[in-house]
Amino acid sequence: MITLNEAKQILHGQILRTRDQLIVLLAILPVQALSLDKIKARCVEAGLPKLARKNISDILSKSNGLVARTAAGWELQNKGIHRVQELRNPKRAKDRQVPRRHEATATSLAATVEDIMFLLSAFPDCVGYSRNRRASPILLVNTEADVQDLIYFMLRPAIGDLLPERPIANTTRQYSLEDYLCRNLRTIIEAKLVRSKAHGRTLKKELHDDIGEYKADPACEHLIFFIYDPNKHIESSTGLKRAIEGVHGHNGKTLNVYCVIDT
Repeated sequence: MITLNEAKQILHGQILRTRDQLIVLLAILPVQALSLDKIKARCVEAGLPKLARKNISDILSKSNGLVARTAAGWELQNKGIHRVQELRNPKRAKDRQVPRRHEATATSLAATVEDIMFLLSAFPDCVGYSRNRRASPILLVNTEADVQDLIYFMLRPAIGDLLPERPIANTTRQYSLEDYLCRNLRTIIEAKLVRSKAHGRTLKKELHDDIGEYKADPACEHLIFFIYDPNKHIESSTGLKRAIEGVHGHNGKTLNVYCVIDT
């Protein structure tokens, strides 16, 4: 369907969701069902080694019919082929999608956890804009509360049911809790600011403690930790992600944990 060079142009020429990146890789000639190992090899070949370390099977299993898992591996479907064609011609696809956005329900424009992760990837740009807005910063993002506020501003337009989890509000509607709950996607987003090197060293335990609490929460199927570490207090971001991310089980219930670290 597309050559490797064409795939590289699509992958590196625009900002794509992880799911779309994988679909493009599946469309490289010869188009055929691919095992997980072959998909990872294509990630590296296309210049996306970090993508190879993600939970590819979990991402593709939530692709809403774009791909299918067959006996031979992951295989692109007609819906996925159309999506790749849209990515090859992003302007034409955008023109077609404008009316659909107006028809979207008020519930949520973000339909998957991957959509939320994609929205969170814009955090550095939002921080930069808020700090450098002419002579008067909008939000300095110096405290954990600032991080939580900015994430809420970023996500709320796309997630209609985003609310502070079990919110406690006074008459001025001031909320006191740090994390946000999207009931439709059964997802909780918890934001943290790494305050010091000492906090960076104890953060893994703090996150594991949080996971222990959320594993038993019937409203939580996905847990996203968004960690802002502007001063690089975390000794190994890669090590922390490996220790935290993945599927955690408890009494027959599974909790999918994601970790986004922004510096």
